[in-house]
Order: sequence, then structure tokens, then C-alpha cells
Amino acid sequence: HVDGIFFDTSSRNCGVNNVERDFYLDLRQQVQGIIHSIDPAAQELVVNNPGTAVQDCFLEPGKRTADTFVTFEGTYDAYTNSYLGGNVFNLTVGYYPGAGFDPDGTSYWHLIHAVPNATAMKTALSTAFTRGAGYAYATDDVLDNPWDATPAWGFGAETSYAATLG
Repeated sequence: HVDGIFFDTSSRNCGVNNVERDFYLDLRQQVQGIIHSIDPAAQELVVNNPGTAVQDCFLEPGKRTADTFVTFEGTYDAYTNSYLGGNVFNLTVGYYPGAGFDPDGTSYWHLIHAVPNATAMKTALSTAFTRGAGYAYATDDVLDNPWDATPAWGFGAETSYAATLG
């Protein structure tokens, strides 16, 4: 059965009077209601994918719009050379890791494509976990759809390496 949803290309900005945040909060509550009406014991999973750091209003207690946020989606080159510096941002303080919003270590997910080889894959995964991502995926696939093929190194190598990192 379905027990979650992935909202791709979601907003990262709160909007005036939190209107954008509240839109995603309403979507999350609808997903929770539907899943719980089907199976009250199911633990639903809601993922929002802004592809970059999310404004901290999306993570406020009682207003959290997703369980997990994709806070990086891009190339290996961008990930290693022009990362913005955090999973969360605030208009006053700028970008920051957002660890305070991540009690179970699964709030952030980094998706890295155009990774040149297995050695770079290991660098990408190590970097992701250092940057506070609870989930990470690295592939050598490229645009226009970098998520439609198995990486040359296979999922086993990536999973095994990620397991060594904890």
C-alpha cells in the first residue's frame, strides 16, 4: 500500500504571512488523513523537494510541512564547489545546517548527479552526511533525467559505503 508521497519542485520560501508554507502544511495534513483512514497504524512519509535549503518556517514545531526535505539536488560539481552552506535558511541569519530541526537525523536528503566515478561517489556521500543529510543518493547519470538509470558502480557499492559512514 501507499504510505507516503514525494512532492517534487516544492517551494522553499514561506511567502507573505506564511501562505506558501501553509499550502504545504495543508497538503501534509491531507496525506496524513488519507493514509490514517486507510491504515491507522501506518507511519506516513511526506517528502518535499525544493532542491535547495528550505526556509526555517517549514520546520517550525506544529507547522512542519514534511518529514524529509531534499535540500540539495544538483551536479557533483555544484555540490563540491558552490554549495550554499546549509539545509535551512533564515532571511536574517542566512544559511545554516538546521540540526536543531532534525531530532532523528532524517530531515534532510541530498541528491547528487553527474558524479564522475565511484571514488567521487564516496566523496559525495561523506560530504552529504557531514553536511547534515540523513539521506543521500549519488549517481553518474546526467540530465535530462538523472534518476532513470542505475549508477555504473551499482546500488550495492553505494549502500555498502553509506553503511560504513553510520
